[in-house]
Amino acid sequence: MEITHRGVTKAAALAFLRDYFKVPLAATLAIGDGGNDLPMIQAAGVGVAMGNGAAALRQAADAVVADNNAGGVAEAINRFGI
Repeated sequence: MEITHRGVTKAAALAFLRDYFKVPLAATLAIGDGGNDLPMIQAAGVGVAMGNGAAALRQAADAVVADNNAGGVAEAINRFGI
């Protein structure tokens, strides 16, 4: 279970940080594995799902990398190097 304040999402946080630091959308990378990461990877310039991620997330992502126990985050950063 996750409990957050209404309107608080990872996608909203990404948008806030992108605007605050004046980072172009194309220069943003989001990596996730859970269903709650879906809006965030859709809001990023490049959305990456972990190999062990939820099926809907993997389907919506721009790319799928190894799972979180096999260096998937490092693979995403090395591959997209945004």
